[in-house]
Amino acid sequence: MVTELLLSYTTLAVLLGFCAVVFASYLGTMLALREFHDSDPENSS
Repeated sequence: MVTELLLSYTTLAVLLGFCAVVFASYLGTMLALREFHDSDPENSS
């Protein structure tokens, strides 16, 4: 009983961690691209 509960919590934690990593990398990429475009003088016009 306790083992199944622990396993389910571990799986949930792993899934949440994976989603957090994917979201963080996506957000970082979007911010980096936006900063790159903002610093580009040709795209500011």
